[in-house]
Amino acid sequence: MIKSLNGLRFVFAVLICCGHYIFTTPYAGEMMNKAVFFDTTAAVAFFFILSGFSLSCGFSEKMAAGNFKPVPFLKKRFLKLYPMHILTLIIILLLFAKTYVWNNETIRNLILNIFLLHSYVPDVNCYFAFNRVSWYLSSLFFLYVFFAFFMCGIFKSRHPMLLLAVISALFSVALVLFAHFQKAYDDFVFNVFPPTRLLHFFIGAWLFLLYQKLKTYDFKTYQLTAAEIISIAVLIFSWIIRKHIPIKYQYVFLYVPACSLIILTFALGDNKGIFSKIAGSKPLVSLGSVSFPFYMIHLFCQNIASYIVPQEFYIKMPFLFFAFYLFFTLCSSYVLDFLVVKKFTALVTKKKAENE
Repeated sequence: MIKSLNGLRFVFAVLICCGHYIFTTPYAGEMMNKAVFFDTTAAVAFFFILSGFSLSCGFSEKMAAGNFKPVPFLKKRFLKLYPMHILTLIIILLLFAKTYVWNNETIRNLILNIFLLHSYVPDVNCYFAFNRVSWYLSSLFFLYVFFAFFMCGIFKSRHPMLLLAVISALFSVALVLFAHFQKAYDDFVFNVFPPTRLLHFFIGAWLFLLYQKLKTYDFKTYQLTAAEIISIAVLIFSWIIRKHIPIKYQYVFLYVPACSLIILTFALGDNKGIFSKIAGSKPLVSLGSVSFPFYMIHLFCQNIASYIVPQEFYIKMPFLFFAFYLFFTLCSSYVLDFLVVKKFTALVTKKKAENE
C-alpha cells in the first residue's frame, strides 16, 4: 500500500468520527446539540474510491495475467474484516441490549446484521440497527465479491481505462435518471444500497490505471505539493457548497472530484510532496493501520467515554471531552487490532495451514 494513502485512512476516519460526534453545550440558557465541524459523506466516498484504487493496485496485474483466484481472495478479506464486525456487534449487545424492544423485527435486523445483509433492506431501522456503521461493511463485501468475479474481464480488456470510464458514465446517468423519476428511498438508494457504491469503486480502479501512467513522469516537489493543496482546497470548497446540493447527489457525486484528486495526488506525491510526506510518516501510517477498528468502535466509545468522565465535564468542556474520547477510542483500536486483526487472523491462518 502507498504509505501516504495509508496515513490518509486515519485522517478520514477521524473526519467520520467528527461527523458522528455530537456535543452538548449550554447556549443562551438552553442546551444545544451540535456536530463538531464536518459531515461523514466525503469520508465515506473517499473510502469507497480508495477501495477500488487499492484493490486494483494489489490485483489488477494478476487479473490481467489470469493468475487471480477469487475464492482465496474473498477468504482473506473475510478473515480480515468479519471478526471485528462480530466482536463489535457483541459489544453493542452487551452494552445496550436492554434498551432495545425485542420483537420479530429486531430479531430479523439482528440476523441480517450478523450476515452483513442489512444494507439491502430499505428500512432505516434495519440498515442502521445495532452498530450503525456496519452498513459500510455490508456494502464493502458486495464490492469485494463484484471485484473477485467481474473485474477480471475489465482488466483483461484491451482498453480498461476507456471501459471503466464508459461504465462510470453510464452508471452516473442511470443514477441521475433514477433520482429524477423515483423520489422514494433516496437516502437508502444513494447512501446505503451496495450496488450504488459501484460507481465510486469503478472510479477508484480508473484512478489507479491513471496513476500507473502518471507515475512514470518526474514531477517536481513543488508541483506535487501544489497539486495536494489544490485537492484539499477542492474538498473544502465541496463541503462549503454542500447545502446547495440535494443530499442524494452529495452522497454519490459531490465529493468524487475532491476525493479522487486527493487519492491521485497523494499517491503520486508519496515521499515527495510535503503533505504526502506528512501522511506517509510513521506515526500516521501506524494510525492508518488501525483505522478500521477505529471506525468500527468509535460510535459506542463515545457512550463508554461519557460513563468514564462526569457529565458536567462533558457539558462544560465538550472539546476537551472530545479529545479524551478520541484518545480512548484510539487506544481501544490498537488493542482490538492486536487481539483480533493480528492475533486471531494469524491463529486461524496457522490452523488452516496445519490442516492442509
